[in-house]
Amino acid sequence: MSIRVENEQEKQCRICLDTDNSNDIISPCLCSGNSAYVHRKCLNHWRAENKRGK
Repeated sequence: MSIRVENEQEKQCRICLDTDNSNDIISPCLCSGNSAYVHRKCLNHWRAENKRGK
């Protein structure tokens, strides 16, 4: 008898690499794996920093 258990991947923010606040982690693009996830706060900070660099 075989029981299939799905191993849910721990979501990690691709910017800060933190796994805390999993409720605040979003997937704003079509990336897959760990690259798919980012904290909303980290994404907003990254956007603001890149806007200044133009």
